[in-house]
Amino acid sequence: MLLKRQKLITEIEQSLSDKYHSTNRLIADVMRFGHARTSMHISDIPNIEAVLNSITGAEQINLLIHSPGGDGTITEKIVDICRAHLTGANRKLRVIVPNIAKSAATILALGTDEIIMGYTSELGPIDPQVPVNVHDAVGFCVRFCRNCRSDKKGLNIPFTDEMENQIGFAKKTAITLLNKCMLAPVHKEPTTRKKNAEAIAQKLLSKELFPVHGHYINGQVAKDMGLQVELLDKDDPSWAAQCQGQRQELGQAARDSGWRQHRPPALTGAHGTRDCRRAGHEPFACPQNPCELRALPRCKHSQLGPRSRRPRTI
Repeated sequence: MLLKRQKLITEIEQSLSDKYHSTNRLIADVMRFGHARTSMHISDIPNIEAVLNSITGAEQINLLIHSPGGDGTITEKIVDICRAHLTGANRKLRVIVPNIAKSAATILALGTDEIIMGYTSELGPIDPQVPVNVHDAVGFCVRFCRNCRSDKKGLNIPFTDEMENQIGFAKKTAITLLNKCMLAPVHKEPTTRKKNAEAIAQKLLSKELFPVHGHYINGQVAKDMGLQVELLDKDDPSWAAQCQGQRQELGQAARDSGWRQHRPPALTGAHGTRDCRRAGHEPFACPQNPCELRALPRCKHSQLGPRSRRPRTI
């Protein structure tokens, strides 16, 4: 499976290089939906950096992402890290969305030069979601609404202030990424560029346009907003080669690999795979890498014991 997946990645890289007439490299961050810890997290950054360090001569980098979102505070850093690895005159960072890139993953996409989408692609609103632990959730909502109507002093001011801060952060990050990345080649005049960035960010936060956080934003809607989207047709050979096949292979790897890391994303590149599970090893630090855990359920360096005695986490 490892060789098959790496062969597919190499083929896609060649297809992208031929299409854009530049050296293209591909990395993939595929997360298993439904897992308790499937979300973007600060611990992803060393893994992404390790994969980027394993590819050389990347004039253009393509990040294939399948993610429900997560920690939006890491998006700017991921964009900066990816761009730091670009070389040559025709530098570009793209994101490929074969299926879903929601919430913080949508914010991440705003920091690229272009988003490649097809008929199964989906972005989402960027309004932040903050979990609240309340034992009597219904009673809490009733009391909160009653206080809002009858007594302004009954409002939880620190809580509402924090929610405003979260929304402000999402808007600020979206505007910053759009202003310095995606819209920079399109709108040369700074004032016009900033105005367009603010308008796009406001739309992605709008409850009138997108009443719920999981609202479906397809490629055409994203393009009409002003985002730089390359919208591929269902029968486009590029879509089939670059997106559908990659989604199937890496999605299957994420579901069936038996990877026992505490977090489940399948993060791979043409020359990098998941780290082995030896105690104390940093991601990708094992000298025996690459270690394909689907073909080899338990790394030979691991002290975890036979697989049959260990439950799979993904």
